[in-house]
Amino acid sequence: LSLIMAEEQEMGLSVQPLSNWRARTVFVFGKTLPYAVTNLFFSVASFAFLMPIFKVGFHIEKLPAFMLLSAAFAVTVSLAGFVFGLLFKDRITVMVVLMFYSLPGIMASGYSWPDFALPWDIRIFSYFFPITHFVEEIRRVILGPIGLQGFLHSLSALTLYSLICFGLSLILLQKRSGRC
Repeated sequence: LSLIMAEEQEMGLSVQPLSNWRARTVFVFGKTLPYAVTNLFFSVASFAFLMPIFKVGFHIEKLPAFMLLSAAFAVTVSLAGFVFGLLFKDRITVMVVLMFYSLPGIMASGYSWPDFALPWDIRIFSYFFPITHFVEEIRRVILGPIGLQGFLHSLSALTLYSLICFGLSLILLQKRSGRC
């Protein structure tokens, strides 16, 4: 999404001034929703494909928790991509920024190794990335019993991150409209 938005700006197809908050809200949802739905579809499809291959037992009663957490992550990532697409004007800058943002997030999230093995300062740093909140809890959902407290904490963190990105999107679109 970030690259598409940067490409649109390079081609002169950038966002036209949006007159009010409703128009900006519809624009944000119109841009991010297809990416969030696609992300969710591939998340579920890869999950359904990979679980039998790796012979990981999965109980069907965990499916709602998996879907809810995956949807929250998909929306969060799409909105963050939208913000990055608004902040930077060209594709090269967006790629560089996304690499410097994503790689530390992946390395510190617990995706590669459990978060309890990380030094405390890196663990605190990792909580600024949405992937940390997703990976920690999705591992528990798939491999063990679902703890309601941990699940709600991760879901709340992803929701807060989404709301912050949504608010930043509206503010950046308002600035583009020249109405600050």
